[in-house]
Amino acid sequence: MIMNKKILCIGDSLALPRPNVPYEDTWIYLLKNQFPNFDYITLFRRGITTNILVGADGNDWLEYYMPNIVIMQLGIVDCAPRLIKEGLERKIVGKLPHSIADKYINFLKTYRKRNPNNVYVSIQRFKENLRDYSHRCRN
Repeated sequence: MIMNKKILCIGDSLALPRPNVPYEDTWIYLLKNQFPNFDYITLFRRGITTNILVGADGNDWLEYYMPNIVIMQLGIVDCAPRLIKEGLERKIVGKLPHSIADKYINFLKTYRKRNPNNVYVSIQRFKENLRDYSHRCRN
């Protein structure tokens, strides 16, 4: 029996369907249809960062699946300054209906500056995450 090559695909919300982007327009759907003889293993989540590559939730996918190819769609946006810190305020805004959350965020944009220290992942950590994961891929 011939085994298909395994492709591990790791991505954030841009890899997922969303308003005005049906599943049939996502890159994973298009890839699967263009190259159906591969085995695709997907780790897609909204709001994930490069920390998934080295943290407790997702860091073992590489070793357990032993893919032939890794496709990663995680980006430097992890390092972009944020209006809202991790914590209670972010949790509350995340639970609000989109219409109210959007108004609150627009209000914040008027009265609050983005803080360079308020990021999901520091630039240094971002580089380390990618370097460490790349090293694990080579091994």
